[in-house]
Amino acid sequence: MQTLHSPHQALLPRILERDVELVEITQAVPADVVLFAEQLIASRALAAAFQLPWLSACRDSARQELNSGCEAFHGLAGYNAFAAWAVDWAGAFAALHDAAGVSLRMTHARRPTCPRLHADGVTARLIATLAGPGTEWLPAAAVTLDEDGRVGQSPPAGAVKQMQPASVGIFKGQALAPAGALGVVHRSPDSNKDRVVFTLDIAH
Repeated sequence: MQTLHSPHQALLPRILERDVELVEITQAVPADVVLFAEQLIASRALAAAFQLPWLSACRDSARQELNSGCEAFHGLAGYNAFAAWAVDWAGAFAALHDAAGVSLRMTHARRPTCPRLHADGVTARLIATLAGPGTEWLPAAAVTLDEDGRVGQSPPAGAVKQMQPASVGIFKGQALAPAGALGVVHRSPDSNKDRVVFTLDIAH
């Protein structure tokens, strides 16, 4: 399985290829969006996970829906940059699957929230760490299963990779992976640093 890394969004559709498990778009989180995430951390505005179950693939509708759902964040520095960025990525991610909309989730984590290596039961998931250390993942060749068919939690030394700062990752899930494959196995980093994690899924 291949993992692809590029600063160009044109690479995104390659996640649909059978032998591609992860597409990482580097340098994809602008400084103003990082500033917004830092403001979320400083203000403790994300005491609970923020979720929008529906965000339209249509730019104008998505911006209205996001603004309506994010009223508590409007006063934070960088909000307008974040809103424009989120709408752009919602449209790009929806287009991969010819979907009408996506669901959005954003969390402020102060410890590993998903510390166990696992794969998601979705077609694909967009994961971007807006502040703090990035998501860790394991190349398919290094994944082992225990006797119950669960992902092994002791990968070979040096096998675990980590998303770069300011990257957006499209992680192939179990529903899109070839028969017998898991999709990208990943976990939260072993860190107690503040993290703001942004994810998109296809809305159903």
